[in-house]
Amino acid sequence: MATTQEKILTSACEVFAQHGYRAAKTQDICSLADANVAAISYYFRGKANLYLAVWEDLFQGEAVRLNREMQCASDAREKLCSLIRISVLSIAGDGRMSCFAKIVHHETSSPSPLHLALMGRYLEPIQAWFKAVIADYLAPLTDDKTLKCCLLCVHGPLLDLMNFRLKWERLQQDSILRQHPLYNLRPAFMDNPEPLIEQMQKYILGGLDAFRNSAVPAVEQ
Repeated sequence: MATTQEKILTSACEVFAQHGYRAAKTQDICSLADANVAAISYYFRGKANLYLAVWEDLFQGEAVRLNREMQCASDAREKLCSLIRISVLSIAGDGRMSCFAKIVHHETSSPSPLHLALMGRYLEPIQAWFKAVIADYLAPLTDDKTLKCCLLCVHGPLLDLMNFRLKWERLQQDSILRQHPLYNLRPAFMDNPEPLIEQMQKYILGGLDAFRNSAVPAVEQ
């Protein structure tokens, strides 16, 4: 049976994922955890420390999952496909995977007062994962400018997918709009993400292949 502290942490993941740091209310977190409103101060010394605890908890789980997937991949292309798959599943799915993706999105689009600390400890390592896999796929001597452009090729479609997911969820909260067939239907990729994953892999890899075929090794510049 989960302790009160564990319940608060789990509830905080959901509330921060839905609203972001600034709009999240400690009352909502405690209500969802069925805990006293003073419990956050008692266990975490306030909202800010609870937010940091959520990041640490979710990040460690994500790191374990990514490392496991990367170790199973046999080459650079397979690693990149695995990274795209994980990212799409995190955005389209539910549970802890989805919570972390949403929290990262909220934090990068509307930075909290803790943003600089989160950048150094979590956001920069996340980008480093992507950058390392892309660099391995392109070539070890690829210049930094090309790597940054390729990062945009990867992050752009994923960002669009996240924005679509969040917009759909907001529309679901409107009792009038929810009655419209277009907004009442659950996006197909949320129940069967495999076709979307395959298309995203083809789309992103196509862009990176174009860069790879035209890139000049840094040693020749």
